[in-house]
Amino acid sequence: MDRSICANIALIRIRPKPALMLLFAIFLAGNVLAAVAPSYPIMVVARVVTGFSSGPFPCCSSRTARPP
Repeated sequence: MDRSICANIALIRIRPKPALMLLFAIFLAGNVLAAVAPSYPIMVVARVVTGFSSGPFPCCSSRTARPP
């Protein structure tokens, strides 16, 4: 199963806006870790963290952008 499908299923129980904020926080943390990574393996881990949070981001943002 695709990682973004798994993440979307997990995020379905959370309201869209808090889920989007959580994904953005994880994305930001991964990018900050990548920016200050002292070695290549830590950089790879940081990019994986960023990738996992960016997969379900479009789904959550489209759910949040709908009119009330």
